[in-house]
Amino acid sequence: MREYIALHKKSSRKIYFKYSFLGVLEELKLYGEKYTEEQVKWVLQSTRMPFTESQMLFLCSNKKLDFDYMPMPTDLSFEVFWNLYGYKKGKIATTQKAWNALTEADKIEVLLYIPKFKESKKIDKTAMPYPSTFLNQKYWLADKI
Repeated sequence: MREYIALHKKSSRKIYFKYSFLGVLEELKLYGEKYTEEQVKWVLQSTRMPFTESQMLFLCSNKKLDFDYMPMPTDLSFEVFWNLYGYKKGKIATTQKAWNALTEADKIEVLLYIPKFKESKKIDKTAMPYPSTFLNQKYWLADKI
């Protein structure tokens, strides 16, 4: 089974998709801010809903949508975060406590955001914050404000 997540670019809304081995949508979950009935209908419109994995792969490549579609990270351990973040400064215990306090959905969003964040730091030539600061101040939500 393959899993994907769609992260809304301007809110905390997330959509979780699970596909069968045959590439057919089996499960759909909505997370984040409360969805209105109208928003749920919008999400479920057949023209927007990726009922097959091939449709999902097309959405993953389209960056002009309201949501960023991407494969779901499978390992949400602290070690994965620590190694992906790369800037191993500060107290590990404090950072690990901040990581453990996150929801599973937030951990996924953090792991998906880190490469983009690191690239932005290279471009604007500013320092990486300590990992605990990154987590406690929820840097991954900065683009949504």
